[in-house]
Amino acid sequence: MNINDFDVLNRISSIINSEFGSNDAAIARYLIAHIRRSSEINVATITRDAFVTRSAVRRFCNRLGYQSLSDLKESFTQSVFPSDLSHREEEFGYEEYRAELDVRMIEMFAEVESGVSDIAIKHLADEIDGHKNVEIWCTNNVSANLVRFQQEMFYAGKIVRIVAGANVAELKNMGDASQSLIILVSVSGLFAS
Repeated sequence: MNINDFDVLNRISSIINSEFGSNDAAIARYLIAHIRRSSEINVATITRDAFVTRSAVRRFCNRLGYQSLSDLKESFTQSVFPSDLSHREEEFGYEEYRAELDVRMIEMFAEVESGVSDIAIKHLADEIDGHKNVEIWCTNNVSANLVRFQQEMFYAGKIVRIVAGANVAELKNMGDASQSLIILVSVSGLFAS
C-alpha cells in the first residue's frame, strides 16, 4: 500500500479548494466528475476532456505521490469506495459494521431533525443540485468539518468548492453567477455579518 493512499481525497480537495483555474484543478475536477468510472479513465481522456497536456497529468500524479495514472487509479479504487468491504480493516465484521453505522446514522438524523426542517433540507439539496458552481464559504476554523461534506458530494459526482476565509474578491473566480450558489457557514453569525 502506498502511504499516499491515506490522504488522496484530502489532497484532491485541497487542489480544488485553492487552485481554481489551474491544470491541477482541471484534472482533479475531471477525476471527481468521473469517480464512478475511474477504471475507464486514461491519460488520453483526461487530456481531451480536461484540456490539459500529458505532462500536466504526469506532474499531477507525481504531485500526489504516484508514479503514474495507473497507480493513482489503484489508490482511488482502494480509498474512494468505502463500501467495498475488501478494503476495510478487519476490526468489524459486516454485521457489526452495519449495526455501528445504523446507530451513528440514527443519532445524526435525530440531531438534524431537531434543528432543521425537512423542507429546509430539501430546498438546500435542490439548490446544490441545481447549480453548476457551488461554493461553501466559511472561516478557517470550520473548514475541516466541511471537507467531509465536500468529499461525500464527490461520491454523488457533485463538485462543491470550500473557500475558507472567503471574501468578495472570490466572486470573480466562480464563472457565470446565474449558475452559481454560495453557501455561507457561520457558526456564531459574526462571519455572516
